[in-house]
Amino acid sequence: MKQFLDRLQLGLRFRFFVVGLFLIGSLLALFVAKGATITRAQNPAVVHTLATFSATQNEHAENVAVASDGTIYVTLHNAAAVWVRQPDGTTLRIPFPKPANLITRVNGIVITGEQEAVVAVLSQDASIAGVWRINDDHSIERIVSLPSNASPNGMARDSAGNLYIADDLLGCIWRVVPGSSTAEVWSQSVLLNRNTASGVVPYGADGIKVFKGVLFVSNPSQSTIVRIPICSNGAAGSPEVQWSGPAFSNSDDFAFDVQGDLYVANILDQTITRVDQEGHVSTFLEQSDGLNYPTAVAFGRQGADKLNLYITNGAFNPQYPEGSLQQTTVDVPGYVVH
Repeated sequence: MKQFLDRLQLGLRFRFFVVGLFLIGSLLALFVAKGATITRAQNPAVVHTLATFSATQNEHAENVAVASDGTIYVTLHNAAAVWVRQPDGTTLRIPFPKPANLITRVNGIVITGEQEAVVAVLSQDASIAGVWRINDDHSIERIVSLPSNASPNGMARDSAGNLYIADDLLGCIWRVVPGSSTAEVWSQSVLLNRNTASGVVPYGADGIKVFKGVLFVSNPSQSTIVRIPICSNGAAGSPEVQWSGPAFSNSDDFAFDVQGDLYVANILDQTITRVDQEGHVSTFLEQSDGLNYPTAVAFGRQGADKLNLYITNGAFNPQYPEGSLQQTTVDVPGYVVH
């Protein structure tokens, strides 16, 4: 049990609170040594702050999802809660069960085809670990169980309604088929494993998205974005590296536009980078734009909102404890799984 608790503690995002500044120095040194070519995008976007969160109250914004009616959901990792902004501008906070002596974290969030928000919850409590649904009346219920030794991080869905959950400690992708109350290991590979070497971000499979029938997963500890085809029978194809290099050494969540360009939240570099289909990387937003340990990006789902990119800032440095939800506009609409 002690070994598991040590691994789980290592896998929690709260570790940035302790070692973030050291890792920044290490990663920047690696970045320079590798000679990566990252350029600043022309015509930097205007960034709006829609909400702020207090890291001193454990409100570390972790992930974001937008429903078709414009409702925005933000998971608050350490607080084990979801913040919601409704279309009329009103906000509310939905707490999740959090036993006093057991670790519980709220991580990835997805909008289903029925426009319901479902949330991946990490917990040492076996009755809490799993996927939870937020109902129309803002009540919550667990609909899928996960093992208490799992470390669910990002979550995505495909057009068939399957949910895919990246496990950053076990190095696998969990799948939940529609109607099931349990998750199965869908893909497991050394490409998804956590690199335990000193001086790297200690996460394996992290951010995750489906784009045109292919699952993409960030692995910051290996500085890669991995692609896994979804076969016609639903099985996982062979994982392979799509992009790699220092530009992906602290990639967290990401989102595709309809052309296949990728927007990546780089938590330690405090940037949002844009990666085109040939792998060319440009800096889209940076710390001077208000980024504060960005954790996730997501596009709106309907009409003009598809041109809006939403960003969560986790504020994992205690010297700068104000996290936020930001919004900016791009030229190409986001890709939406229907």
